[in-house]
Amino acid sequence: MLELFLNEKSRHLGKVRDLFTLTMLFLFALVASSFSVQVDDENGNEYRPTLALHHPIRGDLTGFGELGYRWNPEKNYQVLTVLAPGVNYRGTKWMQLSVGLRTVYTDNANSTDKLELRPFAGVKLFLPNNFKWHIFNYTR
Repeated sequence: MLELFLNEKSRHLGKVRDLFTLTMLFLFALVASSFSVQVDDENGNEYRPTLALHHPIRGDLTGFGELGYRWNPEKNYQVLTVLAPGVNYRGTKWMQLSVGLRTVYTDNANSTDKLELRPFAGVKLFLPNNFKWHIFNYTR
């Protein structure tokens, strides 16, 4: 029956695709929630609100920035993260280059405070597909 829906050019194809998408989203949420439980067990209760912004510059260049804050009341530390400037260059449909500077300030009550400047460069490789999903591997 599924093969019949996929071979027909009809309204059924959209329903099958929507069902498949919802199933994949549910599986992803299930895996992500189990991973976050492991992270919480290891690091305690850490909270991480983050704001990330992207804006086209010209052609294939895009600028981005990030403002993040983490705190852990059990281990008594706070971390402020600022990523600026950041630039993405889309070389092809399946590859994107990224460079930027991440600044991390850690306010630790139990040891010395730290200020770190973390420059990075990376390649994001996309997997083309017919579902128009953005599947990628981001190596920095």
